[in-house]
Amino acid sequence: MECDVVKKVTALLITSCFLHGCASKGFYKPANINEKTGLYDTGSSLEQSDIYKYDTNVDIKKFKLVVLDAQSDLFRNRFEFFVRNSLSEIGVKMIFNKEELSNFVKINPKINSKEAILQDIDDSINIRKISNVIGPILYIKISSNVNGAGRRNIKLDIFDIETDSLLFSAAKDKVIWEDFDKEINYPIMNKMKEWFKQSMYKKA
Repeated sequence: MECDVVKKVTALLITSCFLHGCASKGFYKPANINEKTGLYDTGSSLEQSDIYKYDTNVDIKKFKLVVLDAQSDLFRNRFEFFVRNSLSEIGVKMIFNKEELSNFVKINPKINSKEAILQDIDDSINIRKISNVIGPILYIKISSNVNGAGRRNIKLDIFDIETDSLLFSAAKDKVIWEDFDKEINYPIMNKMKEWFKQSMYKKA
């Protein structure tokens, strides 16, 4: 009987490891920031093959607000806060998730007066309508999900909603062995920070 119980517990632990990765550390914890670079201290970084688009030929300062769409199968709200905090650390302001954007539209007569603009805030066409009224909007879409036995996949895309242009795109898929954040979260946040800084301070 005891043997059966041990087997079941062991099976559950192995299944959990396969679903969420074998890491014993991580899950969007605060990170040490290198004072010289402003990036998170981590033992790994994205490979060039993980980066699909890296266009810094854009004036980040032109954007009136940032719409953040953060999705995860593991502590989604905590994941959103983690990404939002990473953006705040490099001076990005006016960050709205879709619910906050909807509330912003409802209390803003200049936007709310536009016909059909609130039909579906998830519709990029309606977000573009908002952009047409208030000015350029930067749309950040990021997802983090399990991808097989012990693997996780994180994908980050950044768009200029006004022009429907993809400005940045990166993804990482790997088995998590020890630290969920250091192995996959910090590296992609660091690359995002680098992109923002290069776009913010690029020479005219």
